[in-house]
Amino acid sequence: MAYLVAVTDRSLNSSPLELTAFCVRGEPISYADAIRGQFTRIKSGDAWGPPWSTTWFHVRGRVPEAWLGRRVVAQFDLGFAGPTGFTCEALAWKEGKPWRGVDPNHRWLPIHGPEVDFYLEAAANPRATEHGAEPAPSMLALREAPEPAFILREAVLAIHKPDSAGVGEASLDHSHTITAVGHAHIDTAWEWPLREAKRKVAHSWSTQLALMDEYPDYVFAASQPAQYQWMKESYPDIYRRIKEKVVAGQWEPVGAMWVEADCNLPSGES
Repeated sequence: MAYLVAVTDRSLNSSPLELTAFCVRGEPISYADAIRGQFTRIKSGDAWGPPWSTTWFHVRGRVPEAWLGRRVVAQFDLGFAGPTGFTCEALAWKEGKPWRGVDPNHRWLPIHGPEVDFYLEAAANPRATEHGAEPAPSMLALREAPEPAFILREAVLAIHKPDSAGVGEASLDHSHTITAVGHAHIDTAWEWPLREAKRKVAHSWSTQLALMDEYPDYVFAASQPAQYQWMKESYPDIYRRIKEKVVAGQWEPVGAMWVEADCNLPSGES
C-alpha cells in the first residue's frame, strides 16, 4: 500500500512505511482538525472508506542509510480501480501545506532527507454509475456516407508519402511553431458532490505547482475563475503559489467565462 522506493539505474529497492489512519464520515474537515484526530494503525490490504468519506493517513518512516544520496520516492496504491476521476484520490500535506496529488497517474511522492513524515487526505469516491457512461452502440446511426471524410483521408495519405518533397517545400511558407502547454480539464460540477470538485482542483493544481518547481520551463494553463476563487477561499497557500507562478510566466490563466461552457452551447473553453 505504501513503500519507500530507492531508484537506481539498475534496480529498485523498497522498504515499507508506517501508516496510521483516521476516518471522517460526511463532510471533509480541515488539516488542523484532522491531525488532532484519533489515528489507528493500518496495514497493506486493509479496507478503508466507506464511500464518500475521507480518510487521513499519517505516513511516517526513515530512509535507510544506504539509500541516502540516491533518488528516493514514496509509492502508494490506495486501491486504485479505474482511471483518474473514477476511483480514490488523495492530497498530500507536508508541514501543514498542500503538497502534491496522489491518484492512478501520480502514485509516488519525492522524498528528500532521512525522515518521512506527512499526511494524505484520501477521498473514497466510487464511480457514480455502475456501468460507466459510454454511448450504446444501438443508438448510433449513419445517415449518409461522409464523402468529405474520404476526400480528406486521400489528401492526408498523399502528403505523408516519404518522397513527397514537393509538398514539404510548398508548406514551408505556412509552417507554424507549436508549443506544448499543460492543462487539466476539471469539470466544476461532475458526477460527484461539489465538494469533491474543489478537492480535485486542489490536488491537481498542487501537483502542477510542484512540477513547475522541478521544471522551470514547464507552463500550465487553467481556465474557470470559479475554481481560482475556490483556491483563494479554501486553499490560500495554493492560491498564493499560483500568483507567484503567473508572475514567473509559468501559469497562464485563460478563458473568459466563470465556469466552462460545457452545456448546450459548447465552445473552445470546454
